[in-house]
Amino acid sequence: MDRHLVGELPPIVEQRYGREQTGSNPQSDSDRLRVMEERMDQLQADMQTSHRMLRELNSLVHRQLQVLNKNRNLSENCAPMGFNTVFGAVAALIASIDENEAAYSKKIISTSERCRFLGISEELSKRIRGYYENLWRETKSVSADADAFINELSPALICEVKFQLYRDMLKRIPFLSSKTLAPAVIEVLVLHLRTVIYMQDDVLIRKDEFGDWMGFIGSKGSVGVLDPNSEIVKIIHILHKGEYFGEMALLQHTRRSATAIALTWVQIHVLCRQDLDYVKELYPTQAEILQSEIAKYKQWSAQHSK
Repeated sequence: MDRHLVGELPPIVEQRYGREQTGSNPQSDSDRLRVMEERMDQLQADMQTSHRMLRELNSLVHRQLQVLNKNRNLSENCAPMGFNTVFGAVAALIASIDENEAAYSKKIISTSERCRFLGISEELSKRIRGYYENLWRETKSVSADADAFINELSPALICEVKFQLYRDMLKRIPFLSSKTLAPAVIEVLVLHLRTVIYMQDDVLIRKDEFGDWMGFIGSKGSVGVLDPNSEIVKIIHILHKGEYFGEMALLQHTRRSATAIALTWVQIHVLCRQDLDYVKELYPTQAEILQSEIAKYKQWSAQHSK
Protein backbone atom coordinates (compact mmCIF):
# COMPACT_ATOMS: atom_id res chain seq x y z
CA MET A 1 0.00 0.00 0.00
CA ASP A 2 1.27 3.50 -0.85
CA ARG A 3 2.31 5.64 2.03
CA HIS A 4 1.23 8.62 -0.08
CA LEU A 5 -1.74 8.47 -2.37
CA VAL A 6 -2.77 9.96 -5.70
CA GLY A 7 -4.83 8.93 -8.69
CA GLU A 8 -5.00 8.89 -12.45
CA LEU A 9 -4.14 12.28 -13.89
CA PRO A 10 -5.26 12.17 -17.52
CA PRO A 11 -8.11 13.02 -17.79
CA ILE A 12 -8.00 15.25 -14.72
CA VAL A 13 -10.98 14.54 -12.50
CA GLU A 14 -12.38 17.79 -11.17
CA GLN A 15 -15.66 16.70 -9.58
CA ARG A 16 -16.65 17.53 -6.04
CA TYR A 17 -16.53 14.54 -3.71
CA GLY A 18 -20.01 13.36 -2.89
CA ARG A 19 -21.79 16.34 -4.52
CA GLU A 20 -24.93 15.92 -6.63
CA GLN A 21 -25.60 18.42 -9.40
CA THR A 22 -28.88 20.29 -9.30
CA GLY A 23 -31.03 21.29 -12.24
CA SER A 24 -30.32 24.42 -14.25
CA ASN A 25 -31.86 27.74 -13.31
CA PRO A 26 -32.14 29.90 -16.47
CA GLN A 27 -33.55 32.91 -14.62
CA SER A 28 -30.71 32.95 -12.09
CA ASP A 29 -28.12 32.49 -14.83
CA SER A 30 -29.67 35.27 -16.92
CA ASP A 31 -29.66 37.64 -13.95
CA ARG A 32 -26.02 36.81 -13.20
CA LEU A 33 -25.05 37.47 -16.83
CA ARG A 34 -26.88 40.82 -16.79
CA VAL A 35 -25.01 41.86 -13.64
CA MET A 36 -21.68 40.93 -15.22
CA GLU A 37 -22.52 42.93 -18.37
CA GLU A 38 -23.41 45.94 -16.24
CA ARG A 39 -20.13 45.52 -14.37
CA MET A 40 -18.29 45.43 -17.69
CA ASP A 41 -19.95 48.65 -18.88
CA GLN A 42 -19.11 50.34 -15.58
CA LEU A 43 -15.51 49.12 -15.79
CA GLN A 44 -15.11 50.58 -19.28
CA ALA A 45 -16.58 53.88 -18.10
CA ASP A 46 -14.17 53.90 -15.14
CA MET A 47 -11.26 53.27 -17.51
CA GLN A 48 -12.21 56.29 -19.62
CA THR A 49 -12.57 58.43 -16.49
CA SER A 50 -9.18 57.28 -15.17
CA HIS A 51 -7.45 58.08 -18.45
CA ARG A 52 -9.06 61.54 -18.63
CA MET A 53 -8.06 62.33 -15.03
CA LEU A 54 -4.48 61.23 -15.67
CA ARG A 55 -4.24 63.43 -18.76
CA GLU A 56 -5.60 66.40 -16.82
CA LEU A 57 -3.25 65.74 -13.90
CA ASN A 58 -0.28 65.40 -16.22
CA SER A 59 -1.19 68.66 -17.95
CA LEU A 60 -1.64 70.47 -14.62
CA VAL A 61 1.74 69.30 -13.30
CA HIS A 62 3.38 70.35 -16.55
CA ARG A 63 1.94 73.87 -16.33
CA GLN A 64 2.84 74.28 -12.64
CA LEU A 65 6.40 73.16 -13.23
CA GLN A 66 6.76 75.59 -16.11
CA VAL A 67 5.75 78.43 -13.80
CA LEU A 68 8.09 77.17 -11.08
CA ASN A 69 11.01 76.86 -13.48
CA LYS A 70 10.39 80.30 -14.90
CA ASN A 71 10.37 81.88 -11.47
CA ARG A 72 13.57 80.11 -10.48
CA ASN A 73 15.25 80.62 -13.84
CA LEU A 74 15.61 76.85 -14.33
CA SER A 75 15.83 75.01 -17.61
CA GLU A 76 12.43 74.61 -19.26
CA ASN A 77 13.05 71.00 -20.20
CA CYS A 78 14.74 69.43 -17.20
CA ALA A 79 12.15 69.05 -14.45
CA PRO A 80 9.00 68.87 -16.58
CA MET A 81 10.45 66.13 -18.72
CA GLY A 82 11.31 64.09 -15.63
CA PHE A 83 7.85 64.47 -14.12
CA ASN A 84 6.13 63.78 -17.45
CA THR A 85 8.06 60.54 -17.69
CA VAL A 86 6.93 59.50 -14.21
CA PHE A 87 3.27 60.36 -14.79
CA GLY A 88 3.38 58.71 -18.20
CA ALA A 89 4.62 55.51 -16.59
CA VAL A 90 1.87 55.70 -13.96
CA ALA A 91 -0.75 56.19 -16.65
CA ALA A 92 0.54 53.18 -18.57
CA LEU A 93 0.48 51.06 -15.41
CA ILE A 94 -3.11 51.99 -14.57
CA ALA A 95 -4.17 51.37 -18.16
CA SER A 96 -2.58 47.92 -17.99
CA ILE A 97 -4.42 47.11 -14.75
CA ASP A 98 -7.70 48.24 -16.31
CA GLU A 99 -7.09 46.04 -19.36
CA ASN A 100 -6.44 43.00 -17.16
CA GLU A 101 -9.62 43.67 -15.17
CA ALA A 102 -11.54 43.97 -18.43
CA ALA A 103 -10.10 40.66 -19.67
CA TYR A 104 -11.18 39.00 -16.42
CA SER A 105 -14.72 40.40 -16.69
CA LYS A 106 -14.97 39.27 -20.31
CA LYS A 107 -13.84 35.79 -19.29
CA ILE A 108 -16.52 35.52 -16.61
CA ILE A 109 -19.21 36.71 -19.03
CA SER A 110 -18.13 34.36 -21.83
CA THR A 111 -17.90 31.47 -19.35
CA SER A 112 -21.48 32.08 -18.20
CA GLU A 113 -22.66 32.22 -21.81
CA ARG A 114 -20.84 29.01 -22.68
CA CYS A 115 -22.25 27.15 -19.68
CA ARG A 116 -25.75 28.28 -20.58
CA PHE A 117 -25.28 27.24 -24.22
CA LEU A 118 -24.09 23.78 -23.16
CA GLY A 119 -26.96 23.37 -20.72
CA ILE A 120 -24.68 23.03 -17.70
CA SER A 121 -26.54 23.19 -14.39
CA GLU A 122 -26.41 26.38 -12.33
CA GLU A 123 -24.64 24.58 -9.48
CA LEU A 124 -21.83 23.36 -11.73
CA SER A 125 -21.71 26.67 -13.62
CA LYS A 126 -21.14 28.43 -10.31
CA ARG A 127 -18.16 26.17 -9.57
CA ILE A 128 -16.72 26.83 -13.04
CA ARG A 129 -16.98 30.58 -12.54
CA GLY A 130 -15.48 30.10 -9.09
CA TYR A 131 -12.48 28.44 -10.70
CA TYR A 132 -11.71 31.56 -12.76
CA GLU A 133 -12.44 33.82 -9.80
CA ASN A 134 -9.90 31.90 -7.71
CA LEU A 135 -7.46 31.87 -10.60
CA TRP A 136 -7.71 35.64 -10.92
CA ARG A 137 -7.41 36.22 -7.18
CA GLU A 138 -4.33 33.99 -6.86
CA THR A 139 -2.47 34.77 -10.11
CA LYS A 140 -4.05 37.95 -11.54
CA SER A 141 -4.50 35.97 -14.76
CA VAL A 142 -7.32 34.09 -16.47
CA SER A 143 -4.96 31.59 -18.09
CA ALA A 144 -5.28 28.09 -16.65
CA ASP A 145 -1.78 27.18 -17.87
CA ALA A 146 0.26 27.43 -14.68
CA ASP A 147 3.53 27.00 -16.59
CA ALA A 148 2.75 29.58 -19.30
CA PHE A 149 5.01 32.27 -17.81
CA ILE A 150 7.99 29.94 -17.48
CA ASN A 151 7.51 28.47 -20.96
CA GLU A 152 7.62 31.94 -22.52
CA LEU A 153 11.25 32.33 -21.43
CA SER A 154 14.34 31.38 -23.37
CA PRO A 155 15.48 27.72 -23.08
CA ALA A 156 18.35 28.71 -20.80
CA LEU A 157 16.09 30.72 -18.49
CA ILE A 158 13.49 27.92 -18.41
CA CYS A 159 16.17 25.55 -17.13
CA GLU A 160 17.46 28.02 -14.56
CA VAL A 161 13.99 28.85 -13.20
CA LYS A 162 12.85 25.23 -12.99
CA PHE A 163 16.09 24.14 -11.32
CA GLN A 164 15.71 26.83 -8.68
CA LEU A 165 12.06 25.96 -8.03
CA TYR A 166 12.05 22.16 -8.19
CA ARG A 167 15.50 20.58 -7.90
CA ASP A 168 15.64 20.49 -4.08
CA MET A 169 12.06 19.25 -4.03
CA LEU A 170 12.93 16.21 -6.16
CA LYS A 171 15.97 15.42 -4.04
CA ARG A 172 13.68 14.77 -1.06
CA ILE A 173 12.58 11.51 -2.66
CA PRO A 174 14.69 8.67 -1.21
CA PHE A 175 15.34 6.90 -4.51
CA LEU A 176 16.43 10.18 -6.17
CA SER A 177 18.60 11.43 -3.31
CA SER A 178 21.47 8.96 -3.77
CA LYS A 179 24.84 10.67 -4.19
CA THR A 180 25.75 8.09 -6.83
CA LEU A 181 23.15 9.49 -9.21
CA ALA A 182 24.46 12.01 -11.73
CA PRO A 183 23.05 15.56 -11.38
CA ALA A 184 21.92 15.33 -15.01
CA VAL A 185 19.31 12.73 -14.02
CA ILE A 186 17.62 15.13 -11.60
CA GLU A 187 17.91 18.00 -14.05
CA VAL A 188 16.12 16.11 -16.84
CA LEU A 189 13.34 15.10 -14.46
CA VAL A 190 12.99 18.70 -13.29
CA LEU A 191 12.50 19.88 -16.86
CA HIS A 192 9.69 17.36 -17.34
CA LEU A 193 7.68 18.50 -14.30
CA ARG A 194 4.39 20.20 -15.11
CA THR A 195 1.97 22.04 -12.86
CA VAL A 196 -1.73 21.26 -12.43
CA ILE A 197 -4.12 23.52 -10.47
CA TYR A 198 -6.95 22.09 -8.37
CA MET A 199 -9.79 23.91 -6.63
CA GLN A 200 -10.98 23.21 -3.11
CA ASP A 201 -12.93 19.92 -2.94
CA ASP A 202 -11.60 18.71 -6.31
CA VAL A 203 -10.82 14.99 -6.35
CA LEU A 204 -7.16 14.35 -7.14
CA ILE A 205 -7.44 10.58 -7.01
CA ARG A 206 -10.01 7.89 -6.30
CA LYS A 207 -9.66 4.63 -4.46
CA ASP A 208 -8.98 1.58 -6.69
CA GLU A 209 -7.99 3.66 -9.72
CA PHE A 210 -4.71 2.96 -11.48
CA GLY A 211 -2.11 5.72 -11.64
CA ASP A 212 1.24 6.34 -13.28
CA TRP A 213 2.37 9.61 -11.72
CA MET A 214 3.45 11.20 -8.47
CA GLY A 215 2.94 14.75 -7.31
CA PHE A 216 4.54 17.45 -5.19
CA ILE A 217 2.50 20.12 -3.43
CA GLY A 218 3.53 23.57 -4.61
CA SER A 219 3.90 26.86 -2.79
CA LYS A 220 0.25 27.01 -1.72
CA GLY A 221 -2.47 24.64 -0.63
CA SER A 222 -2.98 21.29 1.05
CA VAL A 223 -4.32 17.84 0.18
CA GLY A 224 -6.36 15.51 2.36
CA VAL A 225 -6.29 11.71 2.19
CA LEU A 226 -9.64 10.12 3.08
CA ASP A 227 -10.08 7.04 5.24
CA PRO A 228 -10.64 4.16 2.77
CA ASN A 229 -12.45 2.11 5.43
CA SER A 230 -14.94 4.77 6.47
CA GLU A 231 -18.40 5.22 4.98
CA ILE A 232 -18.32 8.93 5.82
CA VAL A 233 -15.85 11.53 4.60
CA LYS A 234 -13.03 11.31 7.14
CA ILE A 235 -9.57 12.81 6.59
CA ILE A 236 -6.76 10.68 8.00
CA HIS A 237 -3.74 12.55 6.66
CA ILE A 238 -3.01 16.08 5.42
CA LEU A 239 -0.17 16.92 3.03
CA HIS A 240 1.34 20.41 2.82
CA LYS A 241 3.85 22.44 0.79
CA GLY A 242 6.82 20.42 -0.46
CA GLU A 243 5.41 17.02 0.49
CA TYR A 244 5.14 14.37 -2.21
CA PHE A 245 2.73 11.52 -2.83
CA GLY A 246 2.03 8.72 -5.27
CA GLU A 247 5.63 7.62 -5.66
CA MET A 248 4.70 3.93 -5.83
CA ALA A 249 2.48 4.60 -8.85
CA LEU A 250 5.50 6.16 -10.52
CA LEU A 251 7.44 2.94 -9.99
CA GLN A 252 4.85 0.27 -10.67
CA HIS A 253 1.30 -0.20 -11.99
CA THR A 254 -0.76 -0.36 -8.80
CA ARG A 255 -4.25 0.60 -7.68
CA ARG A 256 -4.77 3.52 -5.37
CA SER A 257 -5.71 2.54 -1.87
CA ALA A 258 -7.65 5.69 -0.91
CA THR A 259 -9.25 8.87 -2.22
CA ALA A 260 -7.45 12.21 -1.96
CA ILE A 261 -9.04 15.65 -2.33
CA ALA A 262 -7.84 19.24 -2.45
CA LEU A 263 -8.56 20.92 0.88
CA THR A 264 -7.74 24.35 -0.59
CA TRP A 265 -6.76 25.89 -3.90
CA VAL A 266 -3.59 23.91 -4.58
CA GLN A 267 -0.80 23.55 -7.14
CA ILE A 268 0.47 20.05 -7.84
CA HIS A 269 3.77 19.52 -9.66
CA VAL A 270 3.43 16.26 -11.60
CA LEU A 271 6.09 13.72 -12.59
CA CYS A 272 4.94 10.83 -14.81
CA ARG A 273 6.31 7.32 -15.16
CA GLN A 274 7.11 7.91 -18.82
CA ASP A 275 9.43 10.74 -17.76
CA LEU A 276 11.32 8.35 -15.50
CA ASP A 277 11.52 5.80 -18.32
CA TYR A 278 12.84 8.49 -20.64
CA VAL A 279 15.68 9.27 -18.24
CA LYS A 280 16.59 5.59 -18.05
CA GLU A 281 16.84 5.43 -21.84
CA LEU A 282 18.77 8.68 -22.02
CA TYR A 283 21.34 7.61 -19.40
CA PRO A 284 21.72 3.79 -19.57
CA THR A 285 24.62 3.73 -17.11
CA GLN A 286 22.58 5.70 -14.58
CA ALA A 287 19.54 3.48 -15.14
CA GLU A 288 21.15 0.62 -13.18
CA ILE A 289 21.92 2.89 -10.23
CA LEU A 290 18.42 4.32 -10.32
CA GLN A 291 16.82 0.89 -10.51
CA SER A 292 18.87 -0.27 -7.53
CA GLU A 293 17.71 2.74 -5.47
CA ILE A 294 14.12 2.09 -6.51
CA ALA A 295 14.37 -1.55 -5.40
CA LYS A 296 15.67 -0.43 -2.00
CA TYR A 297 12.81 2.01 -1.62
CA LYS A 298 10.19 -0.59 -2.57
CA GLN A 299 11.59 -2.94 0.06
CA TRP A 300 11.61 -0.21 2.70
CA SER A 301 8.07 0.87 1.79
CA ALA A 302 6.76 -2.71 1.97
CA GLN A 303 8.23 -3.18 5.45
CA HIS A 304 6.78 0.08 6.80
CA SER A 305 3.30 -0.39 5.31
CA LYS A 306 2.65 -3.57 7.30
